[in-house]
Amino acid sequence: MSDERRNLPSASSVHRYALCPGSFLLEQQFGEDKGGQDAVIGNRIHAVLAGETQELTDDEERTAERCRELEGQVLGAVFDGMVPNEIREERLWAYDDDLNRSWSGKPDVIYHAGNRALVIDYKTGRGDVEHATGNLQLRALAVLTHEHYGATDITVAIIQPFASPPLTTCRYQAGDLTQAATDVHALMNLVIVPDQPRVPSASSCRYCKAKAVCPEARALVETLPQQVSRDGREMVVTPERIAEFLEKLPAVEAVMEAVRAKARRLLEADPASIPGWRLKPGACREVITDPNTVFARFLAAGGTQDQFMPCVTLAKTKLKDALRAGTGKKGKGLDEAMDTLLADCTEAKPSAPSLERVKTEEL
Repeated sequence: MSDERRNLPSASSVHRYALCPGSFLLEQQFGEDKGGQDAVIGNRIHAVLAGETQELTDDEERTAERCRELEGQVLGAVFDGMVPNEIREERLWAYDDDLNRSWSGKPDVIYHAGNRALVIDYKTGRGDVEHATGNLQLRALAVLTHEHYGATDITVAIIQPFASPPLTTCRYQAGDLTQAATDVHALMNLVIVPDQPRVPSASSCRYCKAKAVCPEARALVETLPQQVSRDGREMVVTPERIAEFLEKLPAVEAVMEAVRAKARRLLEADPASIPGWRLKPGACREVITDPNTVFARFLAAGGTQDQFMPCVTLAKTKLKDALRAGTGKKGKGLDEAMDTLLADCTEAKPSAPSLERVKTEEL
């Protein structure tokens, strides 16, 4: 884990701690902090929202703009004309009875005035995020805000432009904060105690940095195939057992990908590090970098423009970047220009259906 957290529990992982208390200490031994491309994009957007200068793509800039719009909405609703103090990207610490730092959290932004506060967490990805009402990370951040600023009326909010709804909130008042503090401090104290249970699951393994070496997670991967009977080439399994397997598969897949990533890193550093395995060179694909010259040569060879155009594929993201560069427009103006440009020139094709867990209230 990063030095900023001083290898102590963090509010950002409290949901996983609740599901798998033993994961915290395992991460301290073996965890590797390797963020993917989504994390890199999210960090850039968060940096801009915090006031830093970053080069964003058009989609990233739109995400940041939408975050600001939603932030303005909830800010006006919570403070109703009051002018609160604003604190961005500040790590807050909880302390034990001996005044030693015990755990921390870093809200994206806190607004506070008098006994009132607003805590906001931006989510820039497209994955499902728990509603603010049940979000344990925000619950922990509310506790820290209460203990640092004395606020007893705290609204927590998740802003996620790509979700539906894009803004959810939950309000904590004095009694709620007292109970939340008891619960969160107890959990943070529990996870630093050795030999806590490790419970692999889709949710607990998803962001765990130690899943590739976790004995319980590896056991899940190793034993799952043995639980499936076969009659020749066909699986023999009841619908109920299929439901059980589908619950376990995300955790299994997360562990498998972590193992593959670890193997790639080892083999890149030392080609002989894993017996019987090596890195296969990636496929070499040619990319046309000068379409204008290719088009001119195509015409010179006797082709026509009508024959050439079906060979051209337009990516909407790149087209939008080009339109932005050509027109200087951004935000809603750029969106409207794109709509005009593409009017009657697109076709929507649905992708293949995917498996989805039915929500409890739909059963």
